[in-house]
Amino acid sequence: VGGTTVSRASLHNFVELERKDVRIGDTVYVEKAGDIIPQVVSVDMTERKKGALKVKRPTTCPTCGTDVVEEEIFIACPNPACPDQVRERLRHFASRKAMDIDGLGEVLVDLVVGDLGVSSPEELFRLGATELAGLERMGKKSAENVVRGLEAAKSRGLSRVLNGLAIRLVGETMSEDLAAHFGSAEKLLEFAARYVAGDEEAVRSVAPEKSGERGAIDGMAKKSADVIFRELDSPAIRKVFAGLSKAGVQLTANIATVQEVEGVTGKTFVLTGTLPTLKRSDAGEMIKNAGGKVGGSVSKKTDFVVAGADAGSKLDKAQKLDVTVIDEAALLEMLG
Repeated sequence: VGGTTVSRASLHNFVELERKDVRIGDTVYVEKAGDIIPQVVSVDMTERKKGALKVKRPTTCPTCGTDVVEEEIFIACPNPACPDQVRERLRHFASRKAMDIDGLGEVLVDLVVGDLGVSSPEELFRLGATELAGLERMGKKSAENVVRGLEAAKSRGLSRVLNGLAIRLVGETMSEDLAAHFGSAEKLLEFAARYVAGDEEAVRSVAPEKSGERGAIDGMAKKSADVIFRELDSPAIRKVFAGLSKAGVQLTANIATVQEVEGVTGKTFVLTGTLPTLKRSDAGEMIKNAGGKVGGSVSKKTDFVVAGADAGSKLDKAQKLDVTVIDEAALLEMLG
């Protein structure tokens, strides 16, 4: 499809699956959305076998058996102790863009959960070389490397901790914005408690009543603020923060050294497509170090879209909104 071999294609969610009436054994048409993402668009009804079965929505979690919850298009297991959720949360916490814990990969996460009973991020920092060395396929040297990786991760700073906790609606950019605005986990959690309690000043500061007004945190609207601060104020997240603090994990924001660059400082950039020489994450860091901001989506507030090869819908939106589009070479020239 479009010059590439496609092995998987998106069906999006159960609502789309039902709307398109895709059944088990069907022959389907696939196209690339935005010339990038393969998706199932329709069924070839002439090929459908008699009695083709519909795909049923799950009613219970296939791992722990808990009744699922449905929210709009999403179906989720609400049990935080579900073994699959525990593993995925720990894998995400240890991942490169979160706490970047060297040596703590997928296989080792399975072992520390299954054999050592680790069930929460703060418990990782209690692991010692001796107990890690006792795990399958883990020698003394490998165990010591992991302990060093855990020690190094303690100084990553608040934004990386927030990104690692897999809080709903809090990704890399929102984590950085929250850390920069509040400065410490203590102030963030104190604010979350005020927000959830309905403190008018707190609510108004991040989610203005009038449409068009900007809150104190970029990209945060009332709906997302409700979700984020409710989860931050939950006993489970507060327990994690308390444990991380006790383990010596830095829960204050790392203040990046910014060297202001004219034309970049104060401007918002959105990166899309594959750049010729830079990873998008590296380009983003360069922009931030020059005092610029990196956004996740294109809007009227976006100043520049940096487009590489195979740029998709973000480029289309930039052109519709008349946002300035530049390439990697122009970005590097702006950065000096």
